[in-house]
Amino acid sequence: MAEYDMTARVLRYHLSGSDAEELEQEIAVKAYLYIQKTRNMDFDEAGDFFVEYYQKIVVLKDSFIFLGLPFEAYLYSSIRWNMLRYRRKLNRNRWTERLCHFQDFWEVAQSDPMYSPAVKYYQESEDSEELQWINRRRFVYLALREAEYLDHQMVEEIVRFARVDRRWFLNCVTALKERMDRRRQRLVLLRDYYHRCYAHYYSQQLVLLDCFDPERKNSQQRKLAKVELSFHRARQRLRKLHLHPTNQEISDVLHVPKGTIDSGIYYLKKEFFQRQEAA
Repeated sequence: MAEYDMTARVLRYHLSGSDAEELEQEIAVKAYLYIQKTRNMDFDEAGDFFVEYYQKIVVLKDSFIFLGLPFEAYLYSSIRWNMLRYRRKLNRNRWTERLCHFQDFWEVAQSDPMYSPAVKYYQESEDSEELQWINRRRFVYLALREAEYLDHQMVEEIVRFARVDRRWFLNCVTALKERMDRRRQRLVLLRDYYHRCYAHYYSQQLVLLDCFDPERKNSQQRKLAKVELSFHRARQRLRKLHLHPTNQEISDVLHVPKGTIDSGIYYLKKEFFQRQEAA
């Protein structure tokens, strides 16, 4: 009967209207733990989803009607539908995101020396009015998400704009890059596995084309279905694996709570897209 404890509390809240804040906190904790366990989102996407839909989640207590199922069933069902819509929105925006006004922010010039002098980037100048809305602390979080691709010129631009200590920022970038080495090795192995699955899948299709015996053809189709499943799983794993640091890794390096990183990057991107739409 433990699963009905939350249901009883929600129903008591409907009658008395008391303990609303404490009840919202418990609902938020349950929702956050459920979101983090999902396999449809990575750790950072789940954090962004929780921040964006937090207000919708905690007000579910007001619209709940007891029909024999516990409140948790209503809560998790609502979260699943919202997550489905959120992932559709992510897929629409994934290739159109532009996170920074600097045109060369994503252009990596690997030939540049890592610690070569760049005096011009230290010249003091007033910031452009277009960039004054950017929260510098959140901008540092966002820049560290792309630590794997930062070259010397980008580092100097970020240090100048964010007004942070250059040595401190370089230490953060170096620490995050070291964490990426293991993930890069996994990416190489996963790519090899994906290519083997693709070759096996293609060869099994050719074998099926040469099958004329009905019994052998049915057996080959079942075998092809298993190979296809392995191929699609490898492709999904390859899509989810990325080289940029996770928000949790940035949190560990900066000694800042992960929720602060999640919300900082989320609100910076939200403000940017609102300005893009208004322009």
